[in-house]
Amino acid sequence: INQEKVFMGTNSYPLLDKEHPFVRWIAGMDYTFANGLYVNFQYLHGFFMERRHYDYNQQKWVDDLGDYLIFRIEKKFFEDTLKISVASIYEVRKVAIDMFKDDRDIKTAYMINPEVIYMPEDNLKFILGCFIIDGDKDTTLYGFSNIDEGYFKVSLYF
Repeated sequence: INQEKVFMGTNSYPLLDKEHPFVRWIAGMDYTFANGLYVNFQYLHGFFMERRHYDYNQQKWVDDLGDYLIFRIEKKFFEDTLKISVASIYEVRKVAIDMFKDDRDIKTAYMINPEVIYMPEDNLKFILGCFIIDGDKDTTLYGFSNIDEGYFKVSLYF
């Protein structure tokens, strides 16, 4: 078995591109302001399951890594018994318009996750929230766009 090529019919295609490696990376920051407002921001290039792949139609390697802006903001009230937070992901992806050309189109998607957390005791937590997801076809988040959900969760630690 040749580990560097995959065979389809009578043709063989490279499995790994050793001459043109790709890099996934993330950069971010978080900060808690004096008034207790917490902000977290991250920029992610290439989600964990995304990778460079070989396009059999174009007979070349294609960089299929998306770009993601990840943001979270939260604030605590009433001596930390109530916390309100909003998390979001905004995806930007360049998608091929024509499989036989290098033309690319920009596709976007988003996810918003607001939550209200009530902690009357240190070991008891009530969480009310939802996920709102939508986006263009050919994005990673598009696969989740039909499963928006609301939730209520109770956690008891003992």
